Amino acid sequence: MEITLLDYYGIGFGQFLGGANDDGSNQPGTGADYCFSMAGNETLINGDLIIAGNPPGQSIKPGLYLPEDSFQNLIGSPLNGNWCIEVVDNLNVDNGYIFSWDLNFDPALTPANLSFTPEIVSGSWADDPSITENDGDTITIAPPTEGQYCYTYTVVDDFDCEYTHEVCVDVLPEIIFDVPSNLFVCDSPAPPYVFDLSQNEATMLASNPNPEDYVVTFHNDITAAENDTGAIMDTTAYSGTVNEEIFVRFEYLDSNCFVIESFQLKLIDLPQIFAAQDIVKCDDLSNDGVEFFDLDERTSSILGTQLATDYEVTYHIDLASAEAGTANLTSPYLSTSDAQGIYVRVQPVGGGGCFIVSPDPLFYLIVTNKATAVAPENLSKCDSSGTGAL
Repeated sequence: MEITLLDYYGIGFGQFLGGANDDGSNQPGTGADYCFSMAGNETLINGDLIIAGNPPGQSIKPGLYLPEDSFQNLIGSPLNGNWCIEVVDNLNVDNGYIFSWDLNFDPALTPANLSFTPEIVSGSWADDPSITENDGDTITIAPPTEGQYCYTYTVVDDFDCEYTHEVCVDVLPEIIFDVPSNLFVCDSPAPPYVFDLSQNEATMLASNPNPEDYVVTFHNDITAAENDTGAIMDTTAYSGTVNEEIFVRFEYLDSNCFVIESFQLKLIDLPQIFAAQDIVKCDDLSNDGVEFFDLDERTSSILGTQLATDYEVTYHIDLASAEAGTANLTSPYLSTSDAQGIYVRVQPVGGGGCFIVSPDPLFYLIVTNKATAVAPENLSKCDSSGTGAL
């Protein structure tokens, strides 16, 4: 069975349907909905006109229209099967693009006893080694490495039909970072106190194998850090206040994974250098005057009452490198000259341009020669007893 929805043969019908492209291209224009129902008031050919399309032209107004033939003519057609629509584009204007079409049946045509809703009788997750806990519909997972992990959930209804759904989780690399340090500036008569916050960016990224995958921003409060708003712009010359807390957002570049850490801005007195004794070692059997020395043995003496967690001590072989903070000696240090003088530099952790150096060697590395043995002289004595015994 078939009916005609629109018949414009011989009528001279030339209006657009929707916003058609009449520019010679094959690009679709702007679609519009035209519905056919016995509730319509007139056929499509008699619809009101509007201006639409490219270039603009007359187009029939979208809406509800009567078909040319009554839907009564379809009575007796089976609902199940193929329903086809035939469209004949007999005009050489526009490109005849059809976006979609569909067919709606009156719900009253479907008897109630032909409708049913299956009931789910069981559901379970497929086994996976990364599932650490399974509590009915809920699982706890612990993927061992980064990557994508997919889990399958299966339900069975009361008709023994199975349905599956896959849930995938993308596990990003672990966020690896070092804790930021408090930053210090030397005491001065009055503010402003200028801090280089970027030092802590280098500190946090130091142990990360892929620092280019992370973004570090500094904020004045934890809410701004959590929401990634109000980032401090001038991080190399930030005018801060004493004991101010700065919050750092350490974020993975391609996700919303991040951690928040904080540090304080501190005002500190000029460091002090306390006296330290020379380090004396006995030479080995070679007697070459060359030995290894543990310079860090003197760190505690040099700091005196200053906290080791707040200060950094470095060792140098000359005053120039001590003042520049370069060519730091590392322990164990191999001394190849007798009575090697050691210069010392002390600065707060975080620097801040606050440091002190010893103008002369603070202590010396001394190698003493091993003891040497001298062969004894032969002794002789006369035997006065005549016994031959001395």
